[in-house]
Amino acid sequence: LDEVAARGAELIVLPDEPHAFSEADATVLHAALPSARVVRVSGKDLFWYGAWTIDAIARLRAQLLESS
Repeated sequence: LDEVAARGAELIVLPDEPHAFSEADATVLHAALPSARVVRVSGKDLFWYGAWTIDAIARLRAQLLESS
């Protein structure tokens, strides 16, 4: 976390798979990076490829824009 904080991360993306990040995880990350936005997304949108990607790009874009 120290390295990520030193690099000035502005966004924390927490997918629900392949690891389901909990509220406790989000709290720890937000405490370490208080100025970063925390956005929860579908892991399928990040890690599944092929036909899933076509719609995933629009969903991810919308989620990132609405949380800014």
